[in-house]
Amino acid sequence: MTQTAMSHWARELYDFEQHCDGAQDRDYRSWQPTKWQSLESLRDRLVTECWNGRPGPDATALELGCGSATLLIQLQERGVHGIGVDCDPGARQLARVAAGSLGVAAPALVDADFFDPGALVDLPMADLVFHIGVIEHFGEEEQLEFLRISASRSHRWVLIGIPNENGPVFSGFLKAVTAADAVYDHDHQHIDVPALVQRAGYRLARADGLHLFYSTPDLYTPGDPSLDALHDLLRERLVELGGERYAAFPHLAFEVGDIPVLRRVEESLTSQQRYDAAFLRYYLIDIRPDLGEAAAP
Repeated sequence: MTQTAMSHWARELYDFEQHCDGAQDRDYRSWQPTKWQSLESLRDRLVTECWNGRPGPDATALELGCGSATLLIQLQERGVHGIGVDCDPGARQLARVAAGSLGVAAPALVDADFFDPGALVDLPMADLVFHIGVIEHFGEEEQLEFLRISASRSHRWVLIGIPNENGPVFSGFLKAVTAADAVYDHDHQHIDVPALVQRAGYRLARADGLHLFYSTPDLYTPGDPSLDALHDLLRERLVELGGERYAAFPHLAFEVGDIPVLRRVEESLTSQQRYDAAFLRYYLIDIRPDLGEAAAP
């Protein structure tokens, strides 16, 4: 990984440990409830779509570039065995500390170069192979190669998550971190995942979006008509589903207790609305379309 990425995970680990320092009631969910709830919804969709809602005792998921391994930890709650690959020691340590704060075992964590097929050959095949915020750092031909590397370790399903760089949530985030002079690795290449899937001969089973809410209210910058319109819609849904407390959104710091309402609000939007507006876009890819579409949405 680059030094920027290593610095990012070291900083994330430090920030999380500061959040938990001396507080018995704090864990990874309380640190980033908006991230947790959105990935939790994705977790439930994946369990339905990849395992027909009933992961068996041998259900497995492999994350390449696992970072904090949040989604792997959540999949474990549904009985899916997780393996995370990351060459950044800060990322692997954050995954261990995050899992420990929740009172659960961390997924199996492997120090390896996930772009090297030879480094992955000793890992077991998985039902689902996924990576979030990784593939957009590669050039066009490397993107295709990485998709095929991912598919080579999967029995059937590959999930790709990338920043929705033209969406209002990501654009607002980038504006806020730039104004704060914060470090953000924005060295992204152009990527067209549906075209990539077609080139590889696979089937795109689902396209959707993740993360409509910022982790902290200070990331919100008013003045973008698209973002303000989205926040008007979200505020209306929040008040409808959770009460008048949420009328202060987006100037509202969310807590663990808000997770159920946040999930209901995000899930109340259509997949197209989430795809267009959310911070991340994700694509579920069927690398074995010959098996039929029974497990697809």
